[in-house]
Amino acid sequence: MIKLIPILILLLGFNAMAQDARLQVAVSNTTVTNTETFQYQITADCNCTIISPDLSDFEVLDRQQGQHSSSTMMNGVSSKTCTTSLTYLLKAKNKGSFNIGSATAECKHGNKDSEELTMTVVDANEAHSANEGVAKFYYKIESSKSVVYVGEPFVITFYLYTDKLPEDMANISRGDAVGLFRQPIYDETSPDHVFTRYNTKVKGKVYNVIELKQEVCFSDRAGKIQIDPYFGRAVEQYGFFDNIYMDGYSNELDIMVKELPGEVPEDFYGLAGSFEMTSEISKKSLSANHAFEIKVRIEGVGNFHLMKDPVFNLPKDTFLVSGPEIKEELQYSAEGVNGWREYTYIITPTKPGDYQIPPYTFSYFDWKEKKFKTASTLEILMHIKKGKEPEIKSSSSGNDQILVENDIRHIHATGANFFIMDDILFGRLLFWICFGSPLGALFIFILLRKRKSKTTDEEKSKIEQKQVRKSALKELQKLNNQKTANSIKSVKTILDDYLMTHLKIGRSALSKQVLIQHLADKSIAKETQDYFELVWNKLEMSQYGRVSDQNISELINEVEKLIQQLNKNFK
Repeated sequence: MIKLIPILILLLGFNAMAQDARLQVAVSNTTVTNTETFQYQITADCNCTIISPDLSDFEVLDRQQGQHSSSTMMNGVSSKTCTTSLTYLLKAKNKGSFNIGSATAECKHGNKDSEELTMTVVDANEAHSANEGVAKFYYKIESSKSVVYVGEPFVITFYLYTDKLPEDMANISRGDAVGLFRQPIYDETSPDHVFTRYNTKVKGKVYNVIELKQEVCFSDRAGKIQIDPYFGRAVEQYGFFDNIYMDGYSNELDIMVKELPGEVPEDFYGLAGSFEMTSEISKKSLSANHAFEIKVRIEGVGNFHLMKDPVFNLPKDTFLVSGPEIKEELQYSAEGVNGWREYTYIITPTKPGDYQIPPYTFSYFDWKEKKFKTASTLEILMHIKKGKEPEIKSSSSGNDQILVENDIRHIHATGANFFIMDDILFGRLLFWICFGSPLGALFIFILLRKRKSKTTDEEKSKIEQKQVRKSALKELQKLNNQKTANSIKSVKTILDDYLMTHLKIGRSALSKQVLIQHLADKSIAKETQDYFELVWNKLEMSQYGRVSDQNISELINEVEKLIQQLNKNFK
């Protein structure tokens, strides 16, 4: 019995430890900027229920719950521990000092409260300026221009300043900017890409400067455009068990966008830059029901992404228009979008007569000369002749005649026919099929063109939306079966294209708050809006580090579920 006393004391000690509820809270950083995200984690025993504190001073971007179990052996006695954790991804709403109150663990043997935490939120640009020339590394964005006109291009460049060269770049993410169209000048994710690097001194400290990303930007509205900080994650050193990262946010930028000066022309729809337009026609005189081509070529530099297809003012009951077929060679640069785009239309006149095709024009703003200009095609004069058809007449001599283009051939009762029934094809089924096929094909073509021409823009939009709904789900299933390093990027692209098509918005409006407002305007259910925000936040978070195949699959499934929910509302 005496030998059992120490063992009983030991077991009672472990039981007492088990009854003492475990509760810990921690933040990834107690000092953050007003644009930076941070993690707040609560950890307790598995048999406890975690009650979170009031987090109303912060924007909750994500909330995840996890569980961890472990076993230990001490003096031959085995013990098991199980902890549950609740992790929040937060962002401060304002600058200043804020308290995160006590979290509570409600357990079987009583409750336990955690300590309170104090968060200091500082201005991002002030903190960034303080780091320059002092910190071991920091990230920075710069703009080639601080004041621009609507549609005038400018370039944003994202840099890493570091006193030690990293081994690799794990993640590069740009910040939100409402009302801004951005396009990469180069693909920094390409395996063949080599980052530009040079040395510079900042406040006496020597830094390696690495150019991480460069984008050409166009604003589609006047006013102040705020560009949120970009995020970078460089691998300082790969480790056997863990890696050392250089995480950080850049400064933010404000760009002033000015209204266009002067009176706006009627045919102006947002193009800015310098453009030239030429046109050519394959025929100016032809018979009815014969086709001709019109080619329109637009060359120059500017915001080609806003270019609309040329439209010719033709009588719909006289001309059938097919196309356009579009060819282009465009390149993104610091000057904007350089290159050319060519449109080819196939037009078939159905009635004879003389017709005047008015010039097609569009106006654009030349940001170098700071004035509006107009590009125009030439006026086209068309002469459409009546098609020649055989005429059957009776001769004065009583003999039947066939008059075909002034050639008279008499048909004699005793003479040989042009064709006899014993010829290979004439009069047989195959002959009539061959004879009637071109006419039938022309009739079907005209019928389909008329039917297509009656399709309204709303109907065309619904057809496009239906195609996008099918292709989005199909592409997501394909990604789930073949996961790659770029899967997250592909998932984001699929969701972006889906939302742009169904909400009828441009790429510059792809920010969370703007999208939520559009969903609300479409009377999308609040539950679906909340689920969209959760999925969008997870997509944004996944860009901040490596993601396991299991998490990629879960994210793909969530995006697929979101699209299925939205499909019910958009149909």
